[in-house]
Amino acid sequence: MKLILLSLLVIYLQFIVTRIEAQKCENPILINNVKVPSTLDLVKLGFGLGFTPGKSIQFVGRIKLGSSCIKLAEPGKILESGAVVLHFSPRPGIFNKHIERNSWSKATGWTPVDSSGGWPIKSNNQFEMEWIAGPNNAITINIDKNYFTTYNKWDTSKVAQLNIVDAIEISSIKLCGGKPDPTPPPPKCENPIVIDNVKVPSTFDLVKLGFGLGFTPGKSIQFVGKIKSGSSCIKLAEPGKILESGAVVLHFSPRPGIFNKHIERNSWSKATGWTPVDSSGGWPIKSNNQFEMEWIAGPNNAIIINIDKNYFTTYNKWDTSKVAQLNIVDAIEISSIKLCGGKPDPTPPPPTCPNEVLITNVSIGNINLLKYGFGVGFTVGKSIIITGTFLNGGSCIKLANKGVILVTADVKCHLATDPTKKLTICNSWIKGKGWTPEDRTGGYPFKSNQFVMEWIAEPNNTIRMNVDGKFWRTFSREDLSDVEQLDFSYAIKISSVRLCRQDIETTTPEIPTTPTPPPNCPNEVLITNVSIGNVNLLNYGFGIGFTEGKSIIMTGKLLNGGSCIKLGTAGVLLVTADAVFHLSPDNNKKQVICNSWMKGKGWTPEDKTGVYPFNPNNEFVMEWIAEADNTIRIIVDGKLYKTFKREDLSKVVQLDFSYAIRISSIRLCRPDIETTTTEIQTTSTPPPTCPNEILITNVSIGNINLLKYGFGIGFTVGKSIIITGTFLNGGSCIKLANKGVILVTADVKYHLATDPTKKLTICNSWIKGKGWTPEDRTGGYPFKSNQFVMEWIAEPNNTIRMNVDGKFWRTFSREDLSDVEQLDFSYAIKISSVRLCRQDIETTTPEIPTTPTPPPNCPNEILITNVSIGNVNLLNYGFGIGFTEGKSIIMTGKLLNGGSCIKLGNVGVLLVTADAVFHFSPDNNLKQVICNSWMKGKGWTPEDKTGVYPFNANNEFVMEWIAEADNTIRIIVDGKLYKTFKREDLSKVVQLDFSYAISIKTIRLCRADEITTTTAITPTTPPPNVPCPYFSLKLDLVIPIAINLENGFKPGKHITIIGTPTDSFPDFVVGLGEPGIMRETANVLFSFSPQLNSKSVKNSFKIEKQIKNFLKVTVNTLLIGVGWETELTYGHSPFKVGEPFVLEIKAGLNNQIEVFVNFVAYLRFTRHDLSKVSQIQIIRAVKVCSIVTCN
Repeated sequence: MKLILLSLLVIYLQFIVTRIEAQKCENPILINNVKVPSTLDLVKLGFGLGFTPGKSIQFVGRIKLGSSCIKLAEPGKILESGAVVLHFSPRPGIFNKHIERNSWSKATGWTPVDSSGGWPIKSNNQFEMEWIAGPNNAITINIDKNYFTTYNKWDTSKVAQLNIVDAIEISSIKLCGGKPDPTPPPPKCENPIVIDNVKVPSTFDLVKLGFGLGFTPGKSIQFVGKIKSGSSCIKLAEPGKILESGAVVLHFSPRPGIFNKHIERNSWSKATGWTPVDSSGGWPIKSNNQFEMEWIAGPNNAIIINIDKNYFTTYNKWDTSKVAQLNIVDAIEISSIKLCGGKPDPTPPPPTCPNEVLITNVSIGNINLLKYGFGVGFTVGKSIIITGTFLNGGSCIKLANKGVILVTADVKCHLATDPTKKLTICNSWIKGKGWTPEDRTGGYPFKSNQFVMEWIAEPNNTIRMNVDGKFWRTFSREDLSDVEQLDFSYAIKISSVRLCRQDIETTTPEIPTTPTPPPNCPNEVLITNVSIGNVNLLNYGFGIGFTEGKSIIMTGKLLNGGSCIKLGTAGVLLVTADAVFHLSPDNNKKQVICNSWMKGKGWTPEDKTGVYPFNPNNEFVMEWIAEADNTIRIIVDGKLYKTFKREDLSKVVQLDFSYAIRISSIRLCRPDIETTTTEIQTTSTPPPTCPNEILITNVSIGNINLLKYGFGIGFTVGKSIIITGTFLNGGSCIKLANKGVILVTADVKYHLATDPTKKLTICNSWIKGKGWTPEDRTGGYPFKSNQFVMEWIAEPNNTIRMNVDGKFWRTFSREDLSDVEQLDFSYAIKISSVRLCRQDIETTTPEIPTTPTPPPNCPNEILITNVSIGNVNLLNYGFGIGFTEGKSIIMTGKLLNGGSCIKLGNVGVLLVTADAVFHFSPDNNLKQVICNSWMKGKGWTPEDKTGVYPFNANNEFVMEWIAEADNTIRIIVDGKLYKTFKREDLSKVVQLDFSYAISIKTIRLCRADEITTTTAITPTTPPPNVPCPYFSLKLDLVIPIAINLENGFKPGKHITIIGTPTDSFPDFVVGLGEPGIMRETANVLFSFSPQLNSKSVKNSFKIEKQIKNFLKVTVNTLLIGVGWETELTYGHSPFKVGEPFVLEIKAGLNNQIEVFVNFVAYLRFTRHDLSKVSQIQIIRAVKVCSIVTCN
């Protein structure tokens, strides 16, 4: 009995001793305000590895509704590579409250749950809990100072982590008994950044040093130094001027007083001031005042401070995620600092830019932020990203409010840089005060002259400035709420500006859900049968400007691909005329781009906002309504799409359509009609004047040679023709042409076709090698009766002004009129008289040069003559890809009145999908030449106008472009060097393009190396020789070819194929088929197959003739399930290997197919219904240069 009592006494005494020891906490590590979820690295916190006797963990917290977990775990990712030694999970259910305990490893999974012990938590769910490490892996758990249980199911020697998740609150954790090795190995230091011989005072930009922003887990700072007499400070701070705009996260201040040595810790911000001082922990510095100190970033903003390898304290009073600076001042010596764990991104990602507006090719000058939808003010949520280059000398970037900068507008932020002095200045300029004091802090952050700089608007009128992806400084001085402009000046070149804002202000009201009635159109002017092209609004009495009260209603259909509709000022769009509004829908991408094009600036930023409003399968009705303040309201199919406001609309005079769009009608609407315009005349007009008149009467239908009547060559400014006559029933034609047989060897520079029965007029032209150009049917039918008096007046830029019965009708400008020699009448027209008028008669002979310059050398010359204004595909002439060293181009021609353009371009549609890598634009009127380029995504590059004007306005020119090394073009005009130009990569050039007021006589392509003989010279693509208002053009296609024709092969449709037979097969095949896979699932309703000679065999003329007579063309049809039908053969094949051809396939009446080869009728074929034909296929031995399909 005594033995039993003695045993119980021992157990009791052990229990008492255990409780007493638990109340002590040696080497405490306190963690307050623990975030849930959290994982604490016990080793890094100084608690050491393992949960072994002498250690304990004390928790203060509260259980919430739902299950929660506290885990002690081994190293590694918990529940993956890191085993769970103890999983402690309170379950506060309504009926069965309990606490589960078990363990987990990757090898065993979860062990059985132990839920014994009931529910020891108080009713308010608050608790104080202690885990005590005992022998034999025992963990004793006390709750609210009462024993709860002991858990000893797992080895605790490797415990390294404490994890807390789910429905629990932890106000504090205290780690007790950790005894790190008194002489532990030096702490690890990943990615060390060492700073030796630190000067005091010093401030280090941790971001610039590569330590990154924030003092977060994984980072540490090691100091070696000495405390001197007097107080000292080490501060971790956020960006900004410390103790002004930059908050102090940790202020560590040793105070080596005589009687009360201690170390103070606290924090500071502009909003709160200094926090209370914590001076606990005594004086851990050795007697010689030398020290080694380590600050370790822990979870939950904890900073663990070890001094001389001993734990001193943990500080967690402030958010450490924005730490950017380390500041050291006063009575302290620092021999070295080591920054550990920083992992800067070697190539930081570009700054984000929500709702980006991109501005490229910014000239030094001023950007009106309102025009780009940036709104008023540089406020929180906005940022500006500037990419550019500093040149030698000082430069300035300014943010200002409305007005003239430095006169009526305040400069709210001024950044001045000087790369030669490595200097930056920040200040401001205020009306009535002038320049404010200069702030030169922050050093010079630009590593090279090229930079990417981000200005971020922050609270309290603060601008955060990042340079090349790294924080530099902040600036806060003036009110930024009224900023409207960004200004650049002096020695700086800006590549791009990106305006960024988190939200976009929209003035677009909610889209109505009820259908809208058809749009009202007061004083309607209806234009029908609109060809893709240009509508001169003045000609229709619409007046100047798209101003409040006016509207335009368009009906049409979008085809596959992008299209453009533009409102423009007077001039040539995208050259001399601004496109003040550009709307570009794309059925494929389901997007609409709204922007503008301005002279000297190029394309403005694209606005792609708004849901795509067009139904790709249906026609659309789109209404543009002019509203106040240069705003356009856009309504599509009766529903509001959006509003757009950017440029001044008061000078609009033209409406332009281009690319994949078909316009059925345009309605011009305005509330009032101007009665002062020439279009609406209330008084009778006097007969037209005719200086130096030549009267021709009793004109038979036929041809008038203008030279015979002394009218001279050309229909040029100062000349006019007055025609009096009568239209008969049926169509008629009047033509102006140059020398030769009209429609054979002579170009028709202007063709007017009228039909009084259909009330129709057509204006176009006919050019050798191209055929008829697109028809322009605008302007309506101006003839009130069949009798008429019509006046044609020659105006600048090859423009013909037409007056009918004394009233202005329209203008037309397309071809060069300088070589017109004949006037021609045909079909149902009777001419009473023709009056030829000219203001002066030329009597002088142009000056003949007395010292002619020898023509330039041209190795391996390819000569191109009779070049129309248009495009030359250099590949078709064997010139190869690229305008590279050893190549040259010699052009002979004449500049006309007005500007002209010559471009070298890459593959694609110039100024749309193809870069114009060199653009040469002479102007006889301005006596200047502009050299620059146009690049996708950038627009026009800066203009180079240097050099004396090299052209004689009255003479033809010979101009030579020579490709030199390093993408340089040497330009020689009339045998004299004009200049050299170097800007873009010329290695991909494939086309030479001419436009506007220029007449090209010849082009000579020269190259120093041999020209490949495998590429045949292919004629340029002629549009079909019949009216073709809607056509598609395919270039440089690869065999096999399949093209969708749509809606059957009906009368009026035709296909023009330009190609060259090859010797890769004995024939080639052109087929028309129904939907499906031709020859497998689809009927072939026309198969055209010419047999070919062998190019490899050199035959005599006689044998060649025999072979040609032998070669046939086979025509047949194939029906699925039936097979090939009766084959028809045609002799004398016109196709020969290596020789280009023009093949035309036309749809006639009653399912007849007509075939023309090289513009000569070859065969007619009728067999099956063609209404379901949907595709054309070309296969085998042919190289196709282009295909034109007319609908």
